[in-house]
Amino acid sequence: MYAFLIDDNKQIIGYQPTTVELIKAEVERPIPPHHPKPGIDYVEYWDDVEKKIVLREVARPLTESEKTAQSINDINQLLADLIAGGEQR
Repeated sequence: MYAFLIDDNKQIIGYQPTTVELIKAEVERPIPPHHPKPGIDYVEYWDDVEKKIVLREVARPLTESEKTAQSINDINQLLADLIAGGEQR
């Protein structure tokens, strides 16, 4: 027996063998965050209790561009702290 993942156009986009009892369900797919967290992948899982697809956050190593962005944000925060400290004097 196989489990199939079908997109909105009724095209099969994935399948895998399974021994799990299958149910037919038409559910909305969750929308991933517009601005994902660095070092996080969002993976779809079937929630058997709620009978819907949910997103789970899965940690992964930062990409080079995420490391660069994080460094820039850290520098900007340090500059903002220095400027704010100078204004308080």
